[in-house]
Amino acid sequence: MPRKPKRYETKRPELSTINGSRPTKAQLELAIVRWVGWFNTERLHSEIGDIPPAEFETLGDALRSPSGLAARDPDPIAVSVR
Repeated sequence: MPRKPKRYETKRPELSTINGSRPTKAQLELAIVRWVGWFNTERLHSEIGDIPPAEFETLGDALRSPSGLAARDPDPIAVSVR
């Protein structure tokens, strides 16, 4: 009877063989860390203006800082919440 694959072996089929052998758990963890890094820092996100999420976060932090753009606006638009 064939063995049931472990959960981490089924997540990324393109990683099922590295150099002709099964990857170790450490190799899979490294591949996932690299992918998450790409996902957060390089991938363009269309909902936020085709910029990476990390850049969007940085822009948001700059706008919220005391010396940011929001602090320089002499006539901010009042927004009422109903």
